[in-house]
Amino acid sequence: MDHTDWKRYWSTLKLEQNLPGVQGFGLALLVRSSQLNQHIATIRQEGIPDYTVRPAGKRDLYTPIVYLEPSNDRNLRALGYDVFSEPVRRAALVTARDTGQATLTGKLALVQENGKDVQAGVIMYVPIYRRGLPTDTVSQRQHALIGWTNSPYRMSDLIVGILHDWQRQLGKDFNLFVYDGLHPTPSTLLFSGRARMSTTNHPLLYQQRIIDFNGHRWLLVLQRDQGTDHLDYTIARHAFIWGAVLSGLLAWLLWSLLNTRHRANLIAQRLTQDIRQREQLLKESEARWNFALEGSGLGVWDWDIETGTVFYSRRWKEMLGYTEQEIGNGLAEWEQRVHPDDLPQVRKQVQACLDNQIPHYVSEHRLRSKQGSYKWLVDRGMVILRDEAGKPLRMIGSHQDITEQKYSLLRIQQLAKLYAALSECNAAILRCTSEQQLFNRICEVVVQFGGMKLALDWPDRRGKREHHPG
Repeated sequence: MDHTDWKRYWSTLKLEQNLPGVQGFGLALLVRSSQLNQHIATIRQEGIPDYTVRPAGKRDLYTPIVYLEPSNDRNLRALGYDVFSEPVRRAALVTARDTGQATLTGKLALVQENGKDVQAGVIMYVPIYRRGLPTDTVSQRQHALIGWTNSPYRMSDLIVGILHDWQRQLGKDFNLFVYDGLHPTPSTLLFSGRARMSTTNHPLLYQQRIIDFNGHRWLLVLQRDQGTDHLDYTIARHAFIWGAVLSGLLAWLLWSLLNTRHRANLIAQRLTQDIRQREQLLKESEARWNFALEGSGLGVWDWDIETGTVFYSRRWKEMLGYTEQEIGNGLAEWEQRVHPDDLPQVRKQVQACLDNQIPHYVSEHRLRSKQGSYKWLVDRGMVILRDEAGKPLRMIGSHQDITEQKYSLLRIQQLAKLYAALSECNAAILRCTSEQQLFNRICEVVVQFGGMKLALDWPDRRGKREHHPG
């Protein structure tokens, strides 16, 4: 799945229509420290060139937001933010991971805020687990976790969106306060309709209710505005109405939250199913690729340049007479087996490819087999991943055994030389007029086509011996 897939998925959900006040729908992935550089490079290749994980710093685990729709200015500020780095978010993430249920955070400041009309925020997290792994226990869920979907909410936008009809009617005389937790303090205030809450609460003008969402509780306070606080006998008659209004309001709000949770669970299920289908397609594609490689007889290598580790396929090892366990995953496994006469040129070609001087690396050289003999191979490779500075990060390639072709070519070349030498000898027999002339020409042919040197020593017609170095 990439950014385009997530954008398409968001458009099908129509959350902006179904969930008033939702700021977006995102995905935070679980990334281990050893995977961080690869993760950043992958997201940048998907079309977000300035993507990075923040806040900076060395941590064992990162949970950056990789996708968040819609792609407006507010949401773009949240991309790459490590949600596990902040205590309030981390508490909700851990609860969602360990319980397998949608979990709401406490009061927090959204990363999307730009300093204008700042509102209290909350985020709903739903865990996503890898297909096929058990999730019956907490430890199993922790092991199977891939990441979390997240839906951030600005509280004023959320409450007004849910209760807009009530605000236009009964909300003219009543003020609603929503607090995170059970204590009505300024630090826990999530939403305030219009005015400050009165410090003297008349029992007929003041009502409290608590709602629970998967263990996270909100305190709702309904109070008549102080500006309309003129008591008369009608207030007593309205006390019952106020209680009914508050109960209806709570029911309405609770229903909206539960409906939100239901939709979030449906979204998570659809997303999990989509991930499972993609994993299955990936496995099928990998199986076809492995079948094609096995059928072609190629040995495959995959070099992680940063760590210096190399994956060698089973066929690569078999080509040199080794079993799966007899070859490690270091670059030296290949380098120490290259014929000493070939190694300097091979290194030069590999470096040229790493330096981006040539797009592909191709080399014919000899590798020592387990039996001690050398085999001719053609080695092909290319760099498939670089960082933003052009530094190579990953290179893949293949080996093909060309020993038989190489020896066949050498035999053909030897036979061609022999044929040419015999042809010259036949021509000399026809052209030479004396045995001495014929002998000299035959020796020249042997030197020319045989690749050797001769020293000729024979008597001339006067009986003197002559020495002619060849």
